[in-house]
Formats: sequence, structure tokens, C-alpha cells
Amino acid sequence: MRLNFSIVVVLLFGLCLTATGASVTFKATGMGNAWPFDEAYGTGGYQQVYSGSKFGTTPVTLTGVTFGLAFPQYYEGGGWTLAIGLSSHNPGVPLNNNLNNLGPDFGQVYSGTSAPDNGQASFIFQTPYTFNPAGGDLLMNITMVANDCGGCAMTAGYSTDISRIFKWSGAYADHIQAESGYGLNTTFQTATPEPSTYGMMGLGLAALGLLRRRK
Repeated sequence: MRLNFSIVVVLLFGLCLTATGASVTFKATGMGNAWPFDEAYGTGGYQQVYSGSKFGTTPVTLTGVTFGLAFPQYYEGGGWTLAIGLSSHNPGVPLNNNLNNLGPDFGQVYSGTSAPDNGQASFIFQTPYTFNPAGGDLLMNITMVANDCGGCAMTAGYSTDISRIFKWSGAYADHIQAESGYGLNTTFQTATPEPSTYGMMGLGLAALGLLRRRK
């Protein structure tokens, strides 16, 4: 069977589109609803560290993130600011209890509201972040801008790849809670092709070369 040049080009283009849809999921077990995000006492501050090894060994560009919602039918969107960067903290070690864990490369990636998306709170980064796992683990800083998010309880559970710390607000403003091996169920969207995609693209390029030589 002879391959058509235009067909191979279309297939390669499709692979390139597929490469942008990769994701990295931190799936927690024994999940339940996780306050501190709600309209009563959720603005104190929240940080979560993620194991860098889950992202592989090469730099990866993070383009968005989703969190599971405990009560998606009541989710009102809220106002959020998300910032991420490298962390020297290992997920197995509790974070400092002063919420002062931001590294030198920390930067804001998202600011605004969020609509529910298939039972999740979805955030498409306004500023993508390139994370290099060789530099350490990943730390995310989440701030609820205002007490305007009813139904913002997110699912959380146990995993050796995550740890978190958060500070309550309102009537519980003096309470700081640090938990190792526990945190929000999280999926990061990335713009980095998976290894199998690279292999298929390589085969496609080889086929293109053969076709061009026959012409």
C-alpha cells in the first residue's frame, strides 16, 4: 500500500494537536470534602506541594489546573489568585506553619473567577509556567480573593505525592493547619507531548522522508 504525502502530513498535524492535551494527575484516596474554601472562612491562604517526580525528568509547561468539587451543584465560581513555583519541600515533610514557603521563581499564573467543568473547578493559566522537576518539587499558592464562593469545598484525600498547609479566616483566623500526605485532588494540564507521541511523530517524519525520496 502506497502512502499519500498529504495523508501523512494530516496525521502528523493531528499528533501535534494531541501532544498539547497531556495531563498530570495527583489522585488522592479516601477523598472527602475539603474546606477551607468557602464563603465563611476560606480567605486565609492555602499552599500545596506536589512531587516533582510525577512530572517526569524533563521541563514541562503547565497550562492549567483542575480541582475536584465536593458539591459541584452549589459551586458559584468565586474569585481566585493562583501562583506556582519551585519548592525545596519534600511532600513527605510538613510545610512551614507560617505560609511563607514561596521560592524565588514564584509567579502568578491565574487571577479571576472559575466556572464548574464536569464536576471540577477549572483554571486555564493566563501565564503558563515551565516547571523543571530537576530543580525540586512544585508548590502552588491558592488565594481566595473574597468571601464570595458558596459551594467551594474541594475534594481531598491521602497521597504520598502531596502535602498542604492552610490558614483559616473569619472566626477561625488564628488556626493554621499543616498536613503531610494529604491534599486536594489535582490535575495539571501540560503542553508537553508524551514519550509515545514523540515516537509516533518520529515514524511519521521518517515516512515523509521516504515519500519525498520517491518523488
